[in-house]
Amino acid sequence: MAAGKYNFTIEQGSTYNGTLTFYTDATQTTPIDFTGYTWRMQLRSTVSSSTVLLELTTENGRIDVTNQDVGIILLKLTAVETEALSFSSAAYDLESISGATVDRKLFGRVTLSKEVTR
Repeated sequence: MAAGKYNFTIEQGSTYNGTLTFYTDATQTTPIDFTGYTWRMQLRSTVSSSTVLLELTTENGRIDVTNQDVGIILLKLTAVETEALSFSSAAYDLESISGATVDRKLFGRVTLSKEVTR
């Protein structure tokens, strides 16, 4: 299955909790069971950039898989982590890993809404 395109915004200086739910069908009635999967996501200024601006993984705790048995994963950043971000817009993709199988699930752009109150 081809990766879906999804653009989102992170608010600088605020806690970020982005909930993603994956389904087996277009009517969104049957969630995918991702039990045992790990996940990874990188943000870069452009797709071809060698510099990683931010990395979220199950290993570094920035991707929570507590409810992945019902298709839900949570992208998590603390207010301190988002405050340190300085990009305006970045490219990303999100991959699931099960054994030797890697599947690209989502891709798109992340916009950083700059903090005014500091």
